[in-house]
Amino acid sequence: MKHGIFKKISGIALGIVLSLGIGVAASTMGNDVVGAKAASVSAYELDTTQESNKGTNSNYASEGNVTVNGIKWCATGNINMAPWRIGGKASEQNNPLTATRPIYSSTAISENITKVEIKFGAASSVTVNGLSFNVYSTAAKAAAGGAGDLASFTPTFAANSTVTVTKTDSTDWSNCFYRLDINLTIASTSNKFIEFKGLKFYYESSKTISSIKVDSQPTKTTYTEGDTLDLTGCIIKA
Repeated sequence: MKHGIFKKISGIALGIVLSLGIGVAASTMGNDVVGAKAASVSAYELDTTQESNKGTNSNYASEGNVTVNGIKWCATGNINMAPWRIGGKASEQNNPLTATRPIYSSTAISENITKVEIKFGAASSVTVNGLSFNVYSTAAKAAAGGAGDLASFTPTFAANSTVTVTKTDSTDWSNCFYRLDINLTIASTSNKFIEFKGLKFYYESSKTISSIKVDSQPTKTTYTEGDTLDLTGCIIKA
């Protein structure tokens, strides 16, 4: 059609993408809702690069604890540094040293978590043999370790990187506890370590959209083929 006339904007086959609330996206054509999708929202972050989030323990082989933003964390390592240092040293009797260093929560995170970012900094003369990230229903299970009764993951370590763990099923992770185990080998008789920069937890926004409507039509509602769409005056409410 060389000169087609369109009388109303609601008759144009266009999807108007809106940003609604906290990262919620919706697509609408005319007055009809085509679909809506909630985006990932940050629920909690353990940021060990902040001086205020240091603990008092500086012994690489001992467990210390610190409360950050209302969540109590227990970690084996030097948490009196920013970022925390996880490692240790070999001895004459135990060289090389191979050990597993845990970091776990003893306070529940209330949101139904769907994704976790594990952040690492530099690695100083340490071989990381493997990581284990587990999700538990109780604090006692998180402290005991082993496979998570809700979920278990074995992400791959890389220095100066962020490793992401994503939930793959519909299991509810509300009010759960989390544990990261780092298995490492150190051949030096002086302390060596990896920098553990923290954990960031995400959940799917629970904000829902009950309706979307075109509250006011655009000023321009008549088009000839080749014209540029002009949405001036168009008001869409959710």
